[in-house]
Amino acid sequence: MTTKSPHPKCERCWYHKPDCDYNKYFEDILCYRCVQVLCDLEAQGQWLKCPACLEWFKDEKCTSKDINDNYLCQKCMKEINEIKT
Repeated sequence: MTTKSPHPKCERCWYHKPDCDYNKYFEDILCYRCVQVLCDLEAQGQWLKCPACLEWFKDEKCTSKDINDNYLCQKCMKEINEIKT
């Protein structure tokens, strides 16, 4: 019989760790290791979290200077452009 862990589960790696906590920037419960991995990937422009739909997306053309809080995924950009017209 297994017992329930007293630690929260990381929403990325699914491990129950004592260092898991809500991360304001990524808006997820993440362990320290996953926060570091996501920061590194985001800094390289490989994976970004859309602030509109909160989904992760890949944009290999993006550079670190392009990244800001308003860097939207293609789906959200298309929806916004359709609303504007």
